[in-house]
Amino acid sequence: MKDIVLIVLLALSSLCAAVKFDCMDMIGDWEGRLFDSKTGEQKRILSHYYENGDVEIVFISENGVDTEKSVERGRWDCDGSSFSINTIYVNKSKVDYFETYELLELTSVYRKYRPQFVDCGEIEGDCESIDYFESTRTNPEFKHQVRQK
Repeated sequence: MKDIVLIVLLALSSLCAAVKFDCMDMIGDWEGRLFDSKTGEQKRILSHYYENGDVEIVFISENGVDTEKSVERGRWDCDGSSFSINTIYVNKSKVDYFETYELLELTSVYRKYRPQFVDCGEIEGDCESIDYFESTRTNPEFKHQVRQK
């Protein structure tokens, strides 16, 4: 009996590992939100993933008094089970950041993902409480609002 249970578990884990998402569903506009319980900040994350591999991400942080905006630009890639972002510019200043995220769910209107490698010493705020990120599809006109030449 234990052998049968083990075989079934191994088969199920193989199926789960083989799940691949359609990376074309990443293309377009997304919005997500985070709340940092340590700072009391609400953060909106507006992003646009272009078919050519470019990405623009706008972070809008609000703490009830001030609003801060940060714009990141770079390149993205996807293999169906994870996606990566190589940030090249933050607010027009050249940088070189690289993050990889595991895709937990991806449809044409919803995505759920988590960082594959997290170093909370490098992240300001409530890093330890982040299990995953969620975002939903937004207005197709978004790309025109954040695109800077």
